[in-house]
Amino acid sequence: MLPKNEVAMEWCQPIEGGSLRSHVRLLLRSLGNSPPEVATTLRGLRALGRPRVVGDSPVAALLCAVAGSDPEVRRVWVGHHLVVLGRRAGYGCLWAAVRVPPAVRAFVEAFDAGLYPDLVRQDLPDRVDH
Repeated sequence: MLPKNEVAMEWCQPIEGGSLRSHVRLLLRSLGNSPPEVATTLRGLRALGRPRVVGDSPVAALLCAVAGSDPEVRRVWVGHHLVVLGRRAGYGCLWAAVRVPPAVRAFVEAFDAGLYPDLVRQDLPDRVDH
């Protein structure tokens, strides 16, 4: 298995073969075994986000950046328990869900609670979700 950052950097290349879901699982597991490890990995990759916005957490930012190499991926949501990928499928959209590993889940919960302020993106005003 590659070190964490090498796995994440490998994601920046186009994905050939295999399922997107398995690549997402590998990337999520490679982020770390505890919330501080996940934060350190995301910090090293300069993945920033906004608390309590499922499509704009640091994990979502990373997945959007790397899954964006797949032209079929339209959206990425990262919740406390699932990552949901929206893919184009003909005239509609196909959704794929991946369970969030415990360390990433704990990181997302801590980030949403205000921990890891250095990973908060400051370039956009707060968004009001309806």
